[in-house]
Amino acid sequence: MSNRFRKVFWKVFSLDLWLLLGLFAITGYGLLVLYSASGGSEKMFTNRVVQVSLGLGIMFVMAMIPPRTYKANFAPLFVCGHYRDAGNGGCVWGN
Repeated sequence: MSNRFRKVFWKVFSLDLWLLLGLFAITGYGLLVLYSASGGSEKMFTNRVVQVSLGLGIMFVMAMIPPRTYKANFAPLFVCGHYRDAGNGGCVWGN
């Protein structure tokens, strides 16, 4: 891969290499801890790997959306979610 291709790739996909590597390192460590704490349960580990993969996929897709789109369209959703009080200081998200 040429240096120019790398620069264009990271700019087009709006991802920070060091942040992404740190995220993978922390996630990998968390998965190892989960595997150890679950007594080697492959089912629990596999389920978590699937969940983490879906989350990273969603993160990748959301990183492709320009920030101005978030600013214009998602602010009302955050405000509506913030002011839905469940009582006793709790907040209901999505119910």
